Amino acid sequence: SAFLPTLKDGASCRIEVKLADYTRAPAMAKKLYDISRYEATNWQDFSREIARFVGNQGVTNILFYMFILLISAFVIANTTIMVVSKRRREIGILMAMGAKRRSILMISLLENMLISLPTGVLGAVLGYAAAQAITLLPLNATSAAAGDGISIAVRPEYFVIALAFALSLNFVSGLYPAYSAARLDPVEAIGSE
Repeated sequence: SAFLPTLKDGASCRIEVKLADYTRAPAMAKKLYDISRYEATNWQDFSREIARFVGNQGVTNILFYMFILLISAFVIANTTIMVVSKRRREIGILMAMGAKRRSILMISLLENMLISLPTGVLGAVLGYAAAQAITLLPLNATSAAAGDGISIAVRPEYFVIALAFALSLNFVSGLYPAYSAARLDPVEAIGSE
């Protein structure tokens, strides 16, 4: 929002307000006008197309993230199904020795979770390294001369969220393969190659 008061001598000055939540710009412009009775405008007054794009960006981001989530879940489930199909004989032998279906299910899920823990940590570390590399890139020639670039907020809770997300995605993606491993017939599984 921009706030344009006129001084007593007729000169004007400009005051700009940067908001944490861009959607509150019209309300802040109105509030500034109500308080001071000076002209107050917001960025949405200047470009309706930009305002519409920014307003739709949240929906686009959610669709993009959902698409990435589905692809990731499919790849994890496919990999786990391949592991189960390669170990059919082992699973059949365990069941023939008296292992319960619930035990086979728990073993498959636990193995999937044990694999996902280090990969989740590795993904968080690589994401942090990529973010730091991006901050070194200048926005343009002027910012390169000034040493300004992109700043990225990195907090410890982001790593916890990333790790929890990786573990939960692996758990959900491993449910079907673990269930199918637990439902194998021991005789057929031992006879398979």
